[in-house]
Amino acid sequence: MPAPPKQEAQATDAGLRPLDPAAIEQILATLHGLPRPVLEEFTTGFRRRFQVPPEATTIADRITQRRHHDWIEAFLVQHQAAA
Repeated sequence: MPAPPKQEAQATDAGLRPLDPAAIEQILATLHGLPRPVLEEFTTGFRRRFQVPPEATTIADRITQRRHHDWIEAFLVQHQAAA
């Protein structure tokens, strides 16, 4: 099987980069400010997208990578557009 193109591999690697603690704190502060129904929709979507097991009581400790940040940003933009 051929190796993935270099550009695709770099995009994947970028998504796996860890977030700095300040970025994580900012994300969590933004999420805590969401109305309850939106927060529940977010939590359900994040669990589905990143395969968080049902027995995990929180997802806050799983927001650690650039791909999480990007997904959250897209969710927030989509929600703002719908509001």
